[in-house]
Amino acid sequence: VGDTVQDGWNGFICAQENLPAYTAKMMRLLMDRDQRLQMGRNARLDAEQYSIERTMQMMLERYQLVMDRATSRRKPNHRNRLSA
Repeated sequence: VGDTVQDGWNGFICAQENLPAYTAKMMRLLMDRDQRLQMGRNARLDAEQYSIERTMQMMLERYQLVMDRATSRRKPNHRNRLSA
């Protein structure tokens, strides 16, 4: 959770055993509509980086990079063929 939730930005983080802190943060969300809505918007924006479309695009770009590097390493040296 700590790598995706940023305390106060797109959610709240508190120690599991700290019931007073948890209660205070939940009350803050209940009482502050603007913050609740903003945190929801922030969470949706952050979640987009984990979408299947974005993840697939990143994977395809990585595969293409690997293929391009492999292809450039295998280009024949024409001088060696002519001298043989």
